[in-house]
Amino acid sequence: MTNTGSSVISGSAGGLVGVTPGSAITGFPPGTATGGIVTGSTAPGPAALISAQAAYTSGRNQVPTTVIGAGLGGLILGEGAYAVLGSATLVGNLTLNGGGNPNAVFIFDTASDLSTASGSTVTLTNGTQACNVFWLVGTSATLGTSSTFVGHVIAGIAISATTAAHVSGSLVALTGAVTLDSNTITNDNCATVVPPSVVSPAQTSTIDSVTPAACVTSGPTTVTLNGSFPTPLTSVSINGTNIPTTNWVQSTTKVTVTTTVASTAPVTIQLYNGSIPLLAVQTFICAPAAVVPIVPVVVPSVPTVTTATIHVIKIVNNKYGGTAVPGDFQISLRHWGVDVAGSPDVGMASPGRTYIVAPGTYVVGEVDGALFSKYINSFDIQNQTTNFIDVKAGDDITVVQTNTELAVPTAVVPPVTPTPPATTTGVALVQIYHMNNFQETLAIETSKLSAPKLPSAKYVPVKLGESIGIISIPKLSEVYPIVQGTDAKDLEKGVGHFVGSVMPGVKDNTVLAGHRDSVFSKLGKLVVGDLVTISTSDGTFIYSVTKMKIVLPTDKTVIVPTPNATLTLITCYPFYYIGSAPKRYIVSASLVNQ
Repeated sequence: MTNTGSSVISGSAGGLVGVTPGSAITGFPPGTATGGIVTGSTAPGPAALISAQAAYTSGRNQVPTTVIGAGLGGLILGEGAYAVLGSATLVGNLTLNGGGNPNAVFIFDTASDLSTASGSTVTLTNGTQACNVFWLVGTSATLGTSSTFVGHVIAGIAISATTAAHVSGSLVALTGAVTLDSNTITNDNCATVVPPSVVSPAQTSTIDSVTPAACVTSGPTTVTLNGSFPTPLTSVSINGTNIPTTNWVQSTTKVTVTTTVASTAPVTIQLYNGSIPLLAVQTFICAPAAVVPIVPVVVPSVPTVTTATIHVIKIVNNKYGGTAVPGDFQISLRHWGVDVAGSPDVGMASPGRTYIVAPGTYVVGEVDGALFSKYINSFDIQNQTTNFIDVKAGDDITVVQTNTELAVPTAVVPPVTPTPPATTTGVALVQIYHMNNFQETLAIETSKLSAPKLPSAKYVPVKLGESIGIISIPKLSEVYPIVQGTDAKDLEKGVGHFVGSVMPGVKDNTVLAGHRDSVFSKLGKLVVGDLVTISTSDGTFIYSVTKMKIVLPTDKTVIVPTPNATLTLITCYPFYYIGSAPKRYIVSASLVNQ
């Protein structure tokens, strides 16, 4: 911990400076810390480090609600967990809009480093509090000269705050140094929010008509919602997205909203205040004047349905003599990484567990247990393609969660599979695993695969054993290098790219292999919807897991060409088998963003 100049560390949550383990702190004075200075094993140093490490691991394990690009300047973001692609940068201003909720939480998980430009700012609006903003930095963070930054920064390596940078929050470097230079760091507790003594019921706000009923065909359109609006609004959304406060004006008899939605597109306008989310809703379609105006829909006086229902049914398939029942497994239902009321709980057969929830995005999963490695988990959710559940008010959704028993490994060590001669046509040998002098190989027929395709003209072919990029799996908190080739020496360096398959990001099948006792030891914990990120010199490619399966070593279907950009991860199975494993564990994923 080093400081230059008159840095001041203070705040109601503690103005503490500390190093643990160790005692390397310089620059205090002239720097001051209202909470004191601790080193080594002096309390609360060790406990604070453990808490920071736990928060860092827990936060990075959360499934992000949104994936955003590296450039943060100019964005206006609502509460949520954000995965930031590549190296996060802030030039200009970033606005965090709490939507009237003082408990709104913002989590930013950066794949590598974080840097802010000189004079850059983070602005909090509509109730957002600095105590609820967290930055989980993969490597190191640098805060620019005279910048104004908000949130608790936990970096995997180091943090540098340059001259006169101001921070509302805290700075924690897990393995490297924190460097200060005439900075002001204010670490305050969250303010206590006093609820209003009287809350107006939702039905007191009504929409009687919309002007104009027939909107212009293109360009910005001013829409006036006529009715009764006695409750002050905190935000207005169009088609589910909050708009800037400069785009709407309220009086007691009308709300004027500016929308840029194109002609004939459905427009849903929602009005909110801090205590009662939905005050009134109006949906209409902008159309040319020649079209007969659509009669505005008046909000009914009956109470509005504001909740949804999710049923989770557990099914167990015992295929190899197992006796497990639904109650032997624990199910979970989470919203932004937080368990809903009643979650986690033991599994239940039909009609299953029932959860009453607010509209939003939820993730159904399973808690690790004694049977986790013996059964493979899958989901069947109506009208959904992943284990993310998007629910609206009034929805009634059923999730069928199935655990299928896996083959029980035999106690007998199988003989070593002989290595085919080097002259075998159309067969590549992928060295997967070495243990107790047993050499394990995966025979893959490659006769249907063409030579690797290049993502772009700037790609330069690499030699066997050289690095081509990095694979990151947020769910497992794992990051590994990817090397060209899949022989024994290549796989000792990380994850191997099968040279008979295309490079990442190309419309075809990209095949990667890894050891089951090292880089891919946790592959069995991935579920449908989990993200896998691959970064190469040609860009960053995000894949979403679509299925998992177990095949025989001779199954060639896992490496055949595909019409779309597909990622195939291969390792040997069972994961804890002694000797040459008899099967292969396959994870398939589709490209969702580039």
